[in-house]
Amino acid sequence: MEQTAATVANLIRYRLPEYPKVLHVGCAGGTLAGELPPSVRYLGIDASESDIEAAQSLWGGDDILFEARDIREFDPVGDWDAIVFSEVLSYLAAHEAIAEVRRYAKALSPEGIVAISMTNDGKSRAIWRALRQGFLWIDGILWQQKEPWPSYRISARRGRPGYLVGVLRLRHKLESRRAGSVIPIAAKAAIASVHRRSRHGTEHLW
Repeated sequence: MEQTAATVANLIRYRLPEYPKVLHVGCAGGTLAGELPPSVRYLGIDASESDIEAAQSLWGGDDILFEARDIREFDPVGDWDAIVFSEVLSYLAAHEAIAEVRRYAKALSPEGIVAISMTNDGKSRAIWRALRQGFLWIDGILWQQKEPWPSYRISARRGRPGYLVGVLRLRHKLESRRAGSVIPIAAKAAIASVHRRSRHGTEHLW
């Protein structure tokens, strides 16, 4: 979805180095590649061969590559500055999704981040809660397309679901890098809670 790609790009763009390496898991048509800086070295993977062919024809280049691969079979070797999971985790069982995020995160650069986009449902909330162990929350946006009327409420609608896009960093890398130094504002923001309004009050996912 183009709106989600733009949201992810806005969240991670200013956290990337000048010449970033980005791995996009569940890249679909490759829209995110067009939202990132021209200096990016990008690899998008997706299980759909037709989506990969379309993405390659639209966005492919020397530094923009696409491969038809299964998330569970791909080896993410390399120092990636950002690894993005776009709605792909919902196709896995919750325990598989959590294990894959942790496996991929081992291939992050020292300053690397993980960005995850998931719909607002029970499985996604379970995944977010489990990732509290080992990851620090850096930033995020909760959004939902609103048509044909405006509303500030995230509602449960199959046609237009709500999405939570979050940016995380491995806890041990962040803590070791900041040991003995003043914690910056960005790191302090990691302790902020993500809230979801419901009939039962505020649900803390982080």
